This record gives sequence, C-alpha cells and structure tokens, in this order.
Amino acid sequence: SAVNDSASGAQVIDGSLKFDNDKSTYLTRTPINAGNRMTWTWSGWVKRSGFGSRCGFFATQNTKDYFEFWGGTNEELVITLGNSASQRLETTAFYRDTGWYHIVVALDTTLSNSSDRMKLYVNGSRVTQFDTEGQPAQDYQCEEINNTNAHYIGADYSLTSNQYFDG
Repeated sequence: SAVNDSASGAQVIDGSLKFDNDKSTYLTRTPINAGNRMTWTWSGWVKRSGFGSRCGFFATQNTKDYFEFWGGTNEELVITLGNSASQRLETTAFYRDTGWYHIVVALDTTLSNSSDRMKLYVNGSRVTQFDTEGQPAQDYQCEEINNTNAHYIGADYSLTSNQYFDG
C-alpha cells in the first residue's frame, strides 16, 4: 500500500520510496562529522520509471560526487568523483529496464592496483567494460562523500528539475 508524504511529495511503497521528478522530490542529509573519505561502499536498489532524461540517484552538493543514469539514447550508468572524467566510470552497457537494479559502488583508494580502487557492481556482477574509466589516484580522498556537506538521494547535485530521479 502507498502512503503519501505531504511534506515532500514522495511516496512510501512497501518500504521503498518513489521519487517523482515532476515534483522535485529528494532526500537530503548533512553529516555532523566527516567519515572515511578513502574507503567506503555505497549500496542501494534503484528502479526507474522512465527514460530519456538524465537523472541522478545519489549526489553531494557543489557538483563534486554523483551517481546517475545519463538519458538520451544510451541510458548509461555513470559514477563520478570530484566532478571529473579523470575519476569516472561510464558504462558501455545501457540500462533500459524499469526493473530493479542493485547498484554497489566500492571505493578503496589505498589499494596499489589502480583498477581496483573504484569498483561498480550491478545486480551482483562487477562491471568491467567502460566507455570512460578514470580511476582515482592512490590515497585520494573524496571531497564531499562522507564529509560534512549535504548528501542527496533522488537528485543530481544541481537540484534542477530535469535531473531529479524518477522511480
């Protein structure tokens, strides 16, 4: 059963949240203390409602770190750190299914093997084919993830109406 949240416009459906990009709904949290910015894991279930537009499902403020689906004909999954293609995983696979995706991003910049520092898993399988694969330098610290700035779920860093998550 669905319950409407009148404050945000988001719906809670069987323990999950439904975001409507037309209503600009998203969640935000600002940590009081910084955490580990070299080693962390982000894991979540994502289900899209439609295609054709860029939509972020996790981001931090100030355009630094974000995870999103790029719209248009490709529908690629893109993980970016520091707002830079030099630290970006952009998949060759297209994600054109409205089913559930389990997405895991694992970061450990202390590793000496650069190809293992930022890893992406979709539905339990490691993604290894990328149009762009830019790994962070050894001992790189994320500027914003696990830092004391806003973290968003359901929105791109810019908080513009055409980049909210729809799903």
